[in-house]
Amino acid sequence: MIYSNSVTYGVDVSIEGMATLANEPTIVSVKEATEDTRCISALYAEFDDRFIVFGGVDDIALESLMLGCTGWISGLTNVLPQESVAIYKLAQQGRYEEALEIWRWFLPLLRLDTIPILVQCIKFCEK
Repeated sequence: MIYSNSVTYGVDVSIEGMATLANEPTIVSVKEATEDTRCISALYAEFDDRFIVFGGVDDIALESLMLGCTGWISGLTNVLPQESVAIYKLAQQGRYEEALEIWRWFLPLLRLDTIPILVQCIKFCEK
């Protein structure tokens, strides 16, 4: 899995970079941790289903799922797994109105995963 995370780690794997990596058969997925959901659409436009795409920013996870991500990799799913799974399943079924109801309740906590002390926030929530 390639981890493209310009927000937290300053690593932004471009479409050109992914084109090079597409030639490597052992690379099967990408965690696209960007605040710009256009990157998800660009991956699908350029590579179709070559890569399994996961969202990587908690507070845009629902949008990422709506754009075709297979799932999202998150710290806060450890805190509230039932709600996270419910959002995922509802999004997969196209039941966005129901997903939004949970999403809007969960969103303030999901935003904790987008600040510099995210690890500490997640650990605090797990207590």
